Order: sequence, then structure tokens, then C-alpha cells
Amino acid sequence: MSSAEHGPSADHDGLLAKFTQVFANDDLPLLYSIIADDCEWSIMATGEHFRGIAEIRVLNDKVQAARGHSDDAHVHIKESFRSDDRLCIEFLHRGVVKQGFSSDPDTPAEGSVFEIDFCATAQVRDGRIVRVREYFDHTQFATPPEKRVKFFS
Repeated sequence: MSSAEHGPSADHDGLLAKFTQVFANDDLPLLYSIIADDCEWSIMATGEHFRGIAEIRVLNDKVQAARGHSDDAHVHIKESFRSDDRLCIEFLHRGVVKQGFSSDPDTPAEGSVFEIDFCATAQVRDGRIVRVREYFDHTQFATPPEKRVKFFS
């Protein structure tokens, strides 16, 4: 095997596969095994930032309590790619609203299926993820795809 197959490129390919699996399968133990102790997780739509594994665990506990998945409401990975020290995953997130999903009065009722387009990026340092940023339009939670405002069509 060439040295390139053992260098950062091969390592980042493996890390991208694991990062993708985390989102596709809600694999939190895998997540905690690939992020650095000082990882920063940002939800760009709401301006929330979580630093360190302890805060990220609290975030994920809240997420798990607020939404679920079913046979027809799950994560569909559209694309994933990497570049140097960056990872990116684009996916469609279909989920089921649970009680306590949001304090917003326009949040769909418990048991409703939501659908949002989602992108997550990560920065890698020393073989670990040190920063994650989630990008999505939080208004999509309350608006079904067929009722969303169209700007260009």
C-alpha cells in the first residue's frame, strides 16, 4: 500500500464514513468516539453553541427526547464529501415530533412528521472532529414541503 493510503486522506475518508453513519443511524456512541474532548457544536439556525463532550451529550439527549424516527420518517443521506480537513454531509431529515420538541407555538403537533433539508460540516484535527456546524432552515419544521414559499419558481 502506498503511504497516501495511510495518511490523512485515508483517515479522513474513514472519518467521513463514520460521521455520515452518526447522522444516518442516530449512532451517538460512534459520535462520541470520533469527536475531540473540546469539540464545538453549533446550530447555525438558532445561534446555539455547545462546547465539549458533556454539553454535546446534553444537546443530544434533548434532541433524542424531542424527535424520533419511523419506517417512513428517517434520515436520507443525499451526499457526503471531504476536502482537506473538512467533512460535509447533506441530507433530508424526516422525523416524528415528540412532546417538548420546541417552545415555538407553530411547532407541529406531537406525532407529526417533519421534513427538512439539512447540512452538517465538520473540521478535523489530529484524526478527531473538533468542530461541527449544522445548517438548516428551522422554519421548515412548521411548514410542509408543498406549502413552502417559492422564491424562484
